[in-house]
Amino acid sequence: MRRPWRTLLYADTMLSPAMFRAMAKNIATVYPTTTGSSTESRLYQALNPTGLECDVNGLLCLKLVGRKTRYSAVEVAQFKASDKAEIAHYCAMNPNFDEGVALLTVIPVTLRQLLATAWKQLKNLF
Repeated sequence: MRRPWRTLLYADTMLSPAMFRAMAKNIATVYPTTTGSSTESRLYQALNPTGLECDVNGLLCLKLVGRKTRYSAVEVAQFKASDKAEIAHYCAMNPNFDEGVALLTVIPVTLRQLLATAWKQLKNLF
């Protein structure tokens, strides 16, 4: 907060579509997007140079993490059939989440992001 001109990043390897939804539903900008902009490409090249490439956007946003979810086959099928936008986005980007492949999710922590998130929250109230 003392240096609002600097960009900080929060990065997490998410195995759960539900966790991704909890973040993406409430935060203005969450990467990766389906378009995979040049900014995102550089970001993922720096953060995850040996990562797996996503078929949807070509970004290196997938990572084998050596752990798996405990979702049952029924729960995995429910996630993959979900009509919730954030879960559908996650499953499109990372269809193998139940096999130990995580989506490297990045959230910029900037003044602009905080303001955009506040605006998103206000819009969601009305």
